Amino acid sequence: MDINFQNILVVTSVVLAVIYLFKKFSPKKSTGNCSKKDCGCS
Repeated sequence: MDINFQNILVVTSVVLAVIYLFKKFSPKKSTGNCSKKDCGCS
C-alpha cells in the first residue's frame, strides 16, 4: 500500500511539473494582452 501511494505522489508531482513548465514556456497565443502579470509589459 505504501509503494502504491508513493507512486501516485511521484506521478502527480511529475505531471504537475510538466504542466507548469509547459504553461511557463509555451508561446503566448494572444499578443498585446497586458492584463496578466507574466506578459512582460511592466
